[in-house]
Amino acid sequence: MPPVPSLPGDRIVRALERTGFKVARVRGSHHIMRHPDGRGTTVPVHPGRDVATGTLRGILSDVGMSIEELQRLIGARTRQPAWPYAHGAERARDVSALKRPIPSDVREVLDHSVPVPA
Repeated sequence: MPPVPSLPGDRIVRALERTGFKVARVRGSHHIMRHPDGRGTTVPVHPGRDVATGTLRGILSDVGMSIEELQRLIGARTRQPAWPYAHGAERARDVSALKRPIPSDVREVLDHSVPVPA
């Protein structure tokens, strides 16, 4: 089973809407969602915060959806740390794995520095 992704509530709401769920009502920051077949769940939508993994598991259980199905609905785009290691680089010197190239003056310093311990 894949790990539970870290997602904000509004992305979960949009994913559920793609499967036929509708926002029945909103109470504070909680969106109560219903499906025409009777299934329902509550999604917390707090600005700037991701839904806790246990809460997300409960939402998926309520709607009868797997983590894989959710990832397909959201396009498998989850938040990753903004650090070179998040992009598959073993070291900060592995420029090919970075999204943005390292400036040449910084690359010179990295090439002459002490190797990063594994």
